[in-house]
Amino acid sequence: GGGGVEWLKQVLEPKNATVFLDTDALGLNLESGLAVGKENDTKGRGDIGNETEVKLVSRIVRALDEACGVKINDIGVISHYRAQVSRRLKKNMYLKMANEQGLEINTIDTYQGRDKKVIVVSFVRSNPRGEIGNLLKEFRRLNVALSRAKVKLVMVGSLSCLMKSGDEHLLKVLGKMKREGRVVGLGASRAQDAQPALSLRPKLSQGSDRFRFAGSKNKVNYDEKEAERWARGGKKT
Repeated sequence: GGGGVEWLKQVLEPKNATVFLDTDALGLNLESGLAVGKENDTKGRGDIGNETEVKLVSRIVRALDEACGVKINDIGVISHYRAQVSRRLKKNMYLKMANEQGLEINTIDTYQGRDKKVIVVSFVRSNPRGEIGNLLKEFRRLNVALSRAKVKLVMVGSLSCLMKSGDEHLLKVLGKMKREGRVVGLGASRAQDAQPALSLRPKLSQGSDRFRFAGSKNKVNYDEKEAERWARGGKKT
């Protein structure tokens, strides 16, 4: 069946106002680049990034826009790491185009004070040692990241790495997510599904109100069968 898009459906599921997409099944060492000094990346030092998360973020934003009818300027993508934002997220083919159309892609420090209906957070760090540096441990930044979303918050990261870090604030947040069943895993055999399928061209009529953004109900509404058809290539039956 449509197992390959199962994670995407769970992420988009309106009941999941907050959801954590766990990348561990795709590998436990997905980060690349060097963290410099105290990893205070605000001055652009260090080059820590995660290309797998970029691909996943790209698919999520695209699905929100094309399948759920969320306006692109109602979506924000944020990360603690400047290199992830400027050298990776903003260079991704789809995200770059969306960025020009009003998708906001920024570091957490640049984001303070601005809310969006949907926020997607890229945590970047993914290594078997549970090393997350200082940026992710700073409660103020974490708080900003998690409080910007008015309707839906999607976190993308390595659950094992973030939990292994032992950081009390992250443990509190992620522990709650696990208990409430809000952690979505990626099937181990489905690494290829992390690649954005550039052939996706939804054939939904503009008049369809099934994918409208029901902000008043605090949900992203979508019709599951339509969304699955969209995710498989937008073919109508």
